[in-house]
Amino acid sequence: MTEQVAEAPKEELVRTCSIQNVEALSKETPNGIMLIVTQPSCGYCEPMLKEATKAIGEKVAIVEANLDDVDCNRLAKQLNVPGTPIAVYFKDGKEKGRRDPSGKTWDQIRNAMTEMVAKEAAVSEEDAAKAAGAEDSQPAPETSPDV
Repeated sequence: MTEQVAEAPKEELVRTCSIQNVEALSKETPNGIMLIVTQPSCGYCEPMLKEATKAIGEKVAIVEANLDDVDCNRLAKQLNVPGTPIAVYFKDGKEKGRRDPSGKTWDQIRNAMTEMVAKEAAVSEEDAAKAAGAEDSQPAPETSPDV
């Protein structure tokens, strides 16, 4: 059995290769997106996509930004990406963290991505619980007695 990497259609890649679109997509997607910055000459890029898909592909949308695309290259510069591959996690329109495989095992990379996403999911659940608690603590509206 071969592994399938979650691959965005070309239109999706073009759509996401601006900071505004990455932020918007991360707001539209419930658990955010993991932007994987790649380039064809990078030997670790394809494995990084596969490892991200294994670790978090069911929880978070995986989006590739290939530096062969001019807009994706510009996006990488805006994000101060020093090299490829790198995984940049966005949620609610903000960068929440990044991981690169330099000097790490794939197990360490998968664990780091999983922890990063889980941490943000826990924060979101906590915020939702606080909001629900605030709604529950609101006094019931007063009603006038029937006369």
